[in-house]
Amino acid sequence: MDNTTQPAWRYLLETGTLVPSRVIDTHTEVGLDGENIAVRADLVFAGDGADSEPAALAEWGALGFLYTLAVLSFNDAQPRGDSQQDFAAKDHFAVNDFFHHDAELVRIFDGCSRSKMLTQLAMLHAHGLLESDELANLSESTRTFLAQSTP
Repeated sequence: MDNTTQPAWRYLLETGTLVPSRVIDTHTEVGLDGENIAVRADLVFAGDGADSEPAALAEWGALGFLYTLAVLSFNDAQPRGDSQQDFAAKDHFAVNDFFHHDAELVRIFDGCSRSKMLTQLAMLHAHGLLESDELANLSESTRTFLAQSTP
């Protein structure tokens, strides 16, 4: 299956697992109930090679990376206390869950490929979904493309 016909969830998981990253720090935190403990890891996108700058990696991989973390978090979650009543044993995490059931956003990422990322960034920009600091982290050529393609 090529990138133009595969479902969005598969593309996002594939992209998310390809983003090179490393743990720079970990923290153990006690939950509000005083019993549960969580481990928080601070990560940075980092790789070897010319395109290994964190901003360059984030341009093509951040969304897939976040989606992958969301899927892993969902699958690791277990019902506790009152949440047991809402637990669905065969529930699963879908792309719609990640995008808050917004069909337009799902269409933006359906059939993603790295070669279409500029077009997808333009759609995100047109929907007002790129913050100014995110735009500032993009390459000059990408910012120029977005400025020319956004009405």
